[in-house]
Amino acid sequence: MIPHLSLSLRSSVWAWLAIYLGVHLLLGLPSLFLHTLGVAIMLGLLAWFTLPPPNIEAAHAILGPDPRNLDGSPSKMPASMCVIAHRAAPMDAPENSIAALHLAHKRGARCVEIDVSFTKDNQAVVFHDDDVDRVTDGSGAIDPLTLEQVQQLDVAAKHVLKEEFSPERIPTLDAFVAEALQLGVKLIIDLKTYKQPEETAKTILALYEKHPALEKSAMVSSFFPHLVYLIRKRNPRIVAGMAWRPYFIAKITYNGIPSEARNRFDSPLFTVVANVADVVLEWALHDFLWYFLGLSAILVEKSSATLPYVQTWRERGIRVLAWTVNSSLQRLYLNRELRVTCLADTMDQIPLAEFMPESSENSNNMILKAVDGEVTLDTSKSLEASTEA
Repeated sequence: MIPHLSLSLRSSVWAWLAIYLGVHLLLGLPSLFLHTLGVAIMLGLLAWFTLPPPNIEAAHAILGPDPRNLDGSPSKMPASMCVIAHRAAPMDAPENSIAALHLAHKRGARCVEIDVSFTKDNQAVVFHDDDVDRVTDGSGAIDPLTLEQVQQLDVAAKHVLKEEFSPERIPTLDAFVAEALQLGVKLIIDLKTYKQPEETAKTILALYEKHPALEKSAMVSSFFPHLVYLIRKRNPRIVAGMAWRPYFIAKITYNGIPSEARNRFDSPLFTVVANVADVVLEWALHDFLWYFLGLSAILVEKSSATLPYVQTWRERGIRVLAWTVNSSLQRLYLNRELRVTCLADTMDQIPLAEFMPESSENSNNMILKAVDGEVTLDTSKSLEASTEA
């Protein structure tokens, strides 16, 4: 109740301020009645269109229960999964392929994240990029290709383990989902098809209708809130998360250092507009979109996953997932210290039991520190202990 009350109060203040300034500047009518009426209408519309979150048991069935209580203390509930295979772990097998799904499952993955693209004939396939050049033996955009043409491509053609996997075909979304359900692997279905919102919603809704088990086996996610809204508006039982990173609109990539990120647009004007849009998106997601969309999780770039940030979402009942965490040491810090589930490109990792003792009393010789987003080992205490001895 407290986060919802806080949300309503903040929304009221911002709505009143927007109405007041707009009316005062444009019409010169600083009427208290008009302002109050405007705020009432805006809050009424917000309440009308807000989507309820799904049953919390469905989110727990997919991601496991939150391993910490709202106050940050360890929960008595069973520990949730530690690692999700991002794009089905493409460092181990061809990206987003059924072969990668099987290998990730064999190596202990309880959940796999995949991406959705559309072919020319509106068939949903499991593929990440807008074009096929990076991972296949083809070239050009994927959307001018039919499903038949897409499935002639070898998604293992440029993989480091090509000899082991080639040829490997791009699977349809339905085929991948059916295989994951048979293996008992949970799914995060990431949607970047923002230019085809209706087709995306229809595809996902039809998929859930065909496979009812997905309501407790899969979560949809997207950087684009309108996709999440269209899907959950028609089926609010679907568990959903929203992906986010700083400078998502203005920068093509982001590794935690803004100065090293490349601008998405060549035009200085477009870059300025995109930066403003990023500020608006960041505010919207963290202030009200999470509630408006009925989210169960937030998927963030790993440098954003700090203790205060994670705790803010935890108090709202929202799970935090961090991507893409390929360093075993970073994964250890996020799993052990912040109790955050990580998405990684590989299922290989340093065995945690050997790398860091469970008990803090027994870990004097190996301490984890986070410095500027990087996780390092601090052995100063072990050196001090050796000197004193």
